[in-house]
Amino acid sequence: MNRQEQSGTDKQAAVSGEHQVVSVGEMLRQLRKEKGISIRDAAKETNISASNLVAIEHENYTDLPANTFIRGQVAIYANLLGIDGNQVARRFIVEREQHQQIDGQKGSKGSGMSAKQLAEPAHVSAVTLAVMMLMLIGLFVAGFFLYTGWNPFSYLQREQTPTVQLSPAPELEKVVPPAAEEMQQQAQIQENKPVSPAEQSVPPGN
Repeated sequence: MNRQEQSGTDKQAAVSGEHQVVSVGEMLRQLRKEKGISIRDAAKETNISASNLVAIEHENYTDLPANTFIRGQVAIYANLLGIDGNQVARRFIVEREQHQQIDGQKGSKGSGMSAKQLAEPAHVSAVTLAVMMLMLIGLFVAGFFLYTGWNPFSYLQREQTPTVQLSPAPELEKVVPPAAEEMQQQAQIQENKPVSPAEQSVPPGN
C-alpha cells in the first residue's frame, strides 16, 4: 500500500472513528485547516459560496438553504477534503434535523403555556358577554330596518303629533218672538177650554 492509499484510509478512519465524536461542521473545519485550504480557495474549487461554507463549518443551519440543496454542497465540500461526501452529507442532514427539533422544543417551552392551558377554552367575563349580545341584537335590528325599509323615527314622530278633531257646529235654536209665542199659548188654551151650554145655544149674531 502506497502513501496516498494509506492517507485515504486514515481519513476514512477519522470519519468513522476519531471525528465521530465531533459534529460534521467541526470535522470539515479541522480537515480544511490540516490541508491548509482557505475558505476562499475552497469556494473557488467547489463553486460554493464562502458564506455557505462558513455556515456549514459553524453549523449555522438557519443560514443554509433547504436540505435538497445543502446535501449536495456538503458532499462536494467533503469530497474536496478527501472523505466520503455522501456519508458526510447524510450525517449533516441528520444533525440539522435534530437541531431543528431541539429548537422547536425550546420554543414551545419558552411560550410559558402548557398543553393543558392551550387546550382550555378562554374565559369570557359576564360583562363582555352581555356587551357582545347587545351588539349582536343591535346589528340584527338595524339589518331588519334596512331590509324592510321601515323607519322607526318617522313612526314616533307621527305618534307624538297631536291630531285636531273638528266638532260639528251646534244647531241654532229657532228664535220665536215673544208676541207670537204668547199668542200661540193663548190659542192652545182656547182649544183646550171646554165650551159651556149657554155658549152652545146662543146663535151667532144675536
